[in-house]
Parts: sequence; C-alpha cells; structure tokens
Amino acid sequence: LPPPPPSRPLLVLVFFIAFFGKTSVEADEEESRAVTNQLCGMLENPNLSQLVLGASLETLPQVLSILARVAGSDPTEELCNKALKARISTLVRSMAQSIPQQGFQGAVAQLPDEFQTVLRSL
Repeated sequence: LPPPPPSRPLLVLVFFIAFFGKTSVEADEEESRAVTNQLCGMLENPNLSQLVLGASLETLPQVLSILARVAGSDPTEELCNKALKARISTLVRSMAQSIPQQGFQGAVAQLPDEFQTVLRSL
C-alpha cells in the first residue's frame, strides 16, 4: 500500500520550514519578513490557524520555533523589525492563553533553550 498523503497542517508547515531552513544572513530580509507576516496572519485567523497548527496541535513546536527564530534573530540580519516583533509577541501571548497550558508548555519545552528564552521574553 502507498503511504497516506501528508496532512494539510504538515503541507502548510513544510513551506515555512523549507523557507526558514534556507534563510541565512544572505537571504532576502524583506522576503523573510513578508513570509513571517503571512504566517502570523494565518495564525491570527481562526479558520486558518487550525490548518497551520493541526487539529491536535501537532505542528505547534515547529511554528513556535519559526516565530522564536525570527523574533530572536540578530538585528544585523534584519529578519525582524519592531512591528513584526510586536506582532509575534502579541501572537505568542494570545496562543499561550488560548491553547491548553499543558499543550503550549509541552511544545515550548521541545524547543532549544535559546528559543525558549526568546519566547519567554516576548
């Protein structure tokens, strides 16, 4: 039997992971901010956030990792400006309140210490 097709949340997340996996200092900072803003917009929309996070929040650790990487990026990389950092901060705080605490904290615990520190500082 062929393997089952990937779930929609996984397909949506694959795009963002692929983009941020190649993002480096040489990457187009404006494009990075645009993609991150698009991810934030999807997460802010109740109809789309479930698509991104999955019904059982299976992609929450990866999403938080992307948000922490951008929000905590070196200012010289210019991956995140003040407006985007404020948007990410508001979004992460909203997610922390709307997602069951055990699920949110469990996802954060899966992240590297550096990303956990960034998320706590937002």
